[in-house]
Amino acid sequence: MEKITEIKQNQAKILASALAFLLVFCTSACALKPKAISNKLATTNHVTRILVAPFRPATSLPIASETLDRATQKAYSLLESSGRFIPVSSKASASGGVSAPSGLIDYFADQASKLGADAALVGLVEKETTRVGKSYGAERVAAVRARLYLVDAQSKTVLWTSTIDRVDTAVSENLFAIGEKAKSGFGFKTSSELLESSLAEALENLKNQASS
Repeated sequence: MEKITEIKQNQAKILASALAFLLVFCTSACALKPKAISNKLATTNHVTRILVAPFRPATSLPIASETLDRATQKAYSLLESSGRFIPVSSKASASGGVSAPSGLIDYFADQASKLGADAALVGLVEKETTRVGKSYGAERVAAVRARLYLVDAQSKTVLWTSTIDRVDTAVSENLFAIGEKAKSGFGFKTSSELLESSLAEALENLKNQASS
């Protein structure tokens, strides 16, 4: 009887060790996949005041206005709490036939200059797939693709860009998602939630690059 108990205890230890290794492995693997890929194209050391342009669709594909509004508010909030940047709000719209992205970049660079900002943050959402179903059981998972541009207010030069391309994943379909799901919750996210969490990573990258 004691021998059987000892064997069961050893099996339990082995199983626990295997699960711990799997969790660490998946967490590390997940960390290798960034939510946002950022590129510093020019010096951003001089940038302190940033005009946060309203996020807009980049194509004719349908993008929910709530997604755009929440992304704009999230970007403003993240810059405000960064300790490095001072966000400047914009009531301006990009109406009047301006094109995307070059026309929007010039348009908001001018707006930033008029408001005394050093640069404008322009966010363009290229694609959104809304979640169908509940957070605990989605029939279709959410996805979002967007691009961010930091544009110098005077020269209209693009100083920094970031590309966001996210598709939510069930842990049952991808064990590498365990690390991220453990941090953000195991439910299925909405497209807005995917975009907002990616914005946090992108603007943290911007802060680090601007301070280096």
